[in-house]
Amino acid sequence: MKDILKDDPIDFLISSPYQRAILTIGNLASELNKDIILEEDLKERKLSGVEFVVASVKSVIRLWD
Repeated sequence: MKDILKDDPIDFLISSPYQRAILTIGNLASELNKDIILEEDLKERKLSGVEFVVASVKSVIRLWD
């Protein structure tokens, strides 16, 4: 990632709070001397359980209304 983006004009770096995502852009952040802004809304959604089923049904209903 660092080698691909290091010469592009980048003002800030935003990442999900997951360690693998932070590690992916960590070297780029170091190269550019930029902080990584963690964004909680970039977390993956849970794809199981009652909450997921209810949210899925609501989404389908909204789609067809």
